[in-house]
Amino acid sequence: MSDDATVAVQGGQAEGRPPLSLKTRALRGVAWTLAGDGASQVIRLISTTVLTRLLHPETFGLMVIITVVQQGLSMFSDIGVQPAIVQHKRGDDQTFLDTAWTLQAVRGTALWTASLLLAWPVSLYGHEPALLYLLPAVGLNSLVDGFLSTKIFTCDRHLSVGRLTLLNTGTAVLGLVVRIVWAMLSPTVWSLVAGGLATTIARVLLSHWVLAGPVNRFCWDRGSVRELVHFGRWVFVSTILTFVATQLDKLVFVRLVPLRLLGIYNIGQTMSRLPSETVVRIGASVMFPAFSRLRDRQADLGSAYARIRAPLLVGGGTALSALTLGGPLVAQILFPARYHDAGWIMQIVAVGMWFQALESTNGSVLLASGLPKWLAIGNLLKIALMAVVLPLSYSQWGFAGALVGMSFVELPKYFVEALRVRKLGLEGWRIEFGLTAAVLLCATVAFGLHVWSPPGGAVYLKLCIAAACGALVWIPLLFWASRTAKLRS
Repeated sequence: MSDDATVAVQGGQAEGRPPLSLKTRALRGVAWTLAGDGASQVIRLISTTVLTRLLHPETFGLMVIITVVQQGLSMFSDIGVQPAIVQHKRGDDQTFLDTAWTLQAVRGTALWTASLLLAWPVSLYGHEPALLYLLPAVGLNSLVDGFLSTKIFTCDRHLSVGRLTLLNTGTAVLGLVVRIVWAMLSPTVWSLVAGGLATTIARVLLSHWVLAGPVNRFCWDRGSVRELVHFGRWVFVSTILTFVATQLDKLVFVRLVPLRLLGIYNIGQTMSRLPSETVVRIGASVMFPAFSRLRDRQADLGSAYARIRAPLLVGGGTALSALTLGGPLVAQILFPARYHDAGWIMQIVAVGMWFQALESTNGSVLLASGLPKWLAIGNLLKIALMAVVLPLSYSQWGFAGALVGMSFVELPKYFVEALRVRKLGLEGWRIEFGLTAAVLLCATVAFGLHVWSPPGGAVYLKLCIAAACGALVWIPLLFWASRTAKLRS
């Protein structure tokens, strides 16, 4: 297949058919992303619900340490291959793509080597000898993932999300099956390791086989290397700071709280991340590519920015408020008694996830506009605050106080990024402040219900009040977002 034909197919244009407009591709991208994300959330819920019945909280706590180390290695070596291919004018040039793939493969090999070298010191830091063997095994994910086809990123560039969504969903199902079967046969942390590796191997193989376009080959074009490094320098800095900003809590809690509580915290945080991750994913796979194409055409971003954000943020706010109001009930329904503390953890963490949802939509605009350094600056502010707030709030108010403090250190990062987006001429204060007030109102009601102890029938009465609050706040906003999107389309 020629390069031109590949681009046409990836952009949703087959031979003999008229090309799809950017708007149509963006809408299809949103629909596919929502469908894929819905499937992903269901898979994750099934996985968490089943595995909490098979594995002890300490197992999840051990996996937290492994995941933090692997994410740290990955993000500390990220040179921004994916955003470079999506945003760069040479994103369809096969030489550029093959050079990016070669850099990615070298990076994957280096990451696995680093996993081997770090296994011993990390096992000492976490006081867990098993990490000496677990880290190199999990590090194989990085080695394999280094050979992921760049056709994955080309799909992102052209908003061709359908087949990519099916690929990701299918491999996630495979990983789920491996985890559950292994945990039934041997309920240890190795079930989680095996499931992750199965998903990675399948995704890499299928990325080469089922997506349209030429097969990647090793290539080293100096001009492409320079362009990738130049584009990725601020992405690299931003990614490092993103890792520290998102994982500093776990790095600190490893030393402060028992492994059991760390595992329960990870379960609660994972549940709270589900709605915000949907917003983040749409921002990365739809908003960022769409805004990049509009920028290339020197088109007005304002209308697209407003039209996409309204339903996206209202939907995310509705889901996060539901978790804030009903976290304990969710934990009681889904998990065995030993994991019920995840309920109140969900309630607190969900508030911080709201600010991350706001940041993701603004971050897509900044990346598309070639301004990743502002993401780095925002993360730097967040890290500085966390370094002060996290230990102070933990020493004064315990684990719950530390979680509350973490939710509100998102604010400086949000304001820095939002102010820079406003300088681009894009309006958004009204919707951001209005929806934030709605989220905080639901959080206030949730806190009030937590401390209120009416006689008899308290559980059912609290549930009714929580449901009524959520409905009164968010149903009108959902209608408004739907109407706004239709009027602007």
